[in-house]
Amino acid sequence: MKFNVAALKIGNKRTASQVKSKIQTLITKFEEETREETGKGSSCWKYFDDMNEIFGNKENPSTSRNKQKISESDQIYLDALDSISQSKKRAIEIEQKRLEIDIQKLEIESNEREAKLKIEEEKLKWKKEKFEKEQEFKFKLELERINKEFELKIKEYNFEN
Repeated sequence: MKFNVAALKIGNKRTASQVKSKIQTLITKFEEETREETGKGSSCWKYFDDMNEIFGNKENPSTSRNKQKISESDQIYLDALDSISQSKKRAIEIEQKRLEIDIQKLEIESNEREAKLKIEEEKLKWKKEKFEKEQEFKFKLELERINKEFELKIKEYNFEN
């Protein structure tokens, strides 16, 4: 609730959770800077004096009458900021999922192309082997025909002599 008020005062379209996170980071840094270490000089951190004024060793000024309530319109505004932030997160998540799906689709298409290429290579390999076998067979047939003709001519020659 107190971060909602801070978010309203800061403005700049900051959500309560963003303000809370920033304040917690500042508090953590302040606690590190205030730890007493022997021989260490004073802190050079630019927010140290401001944080010391706010969170230094003082009595707790917070009482129930000091608490500030947020008007309904301010609460609606803060809720709208949170909603916008959540919808942006959802949009980013959806876009990431779309990109993952696109990547998977591209991988599948690439695998399909590689498989088709392998099939085409195998087809060409088989066609080449078939062509070579056909040429070899034709060559043998031609050689056999020539041998038969030669034998026939020899027989004719021997028959005539």
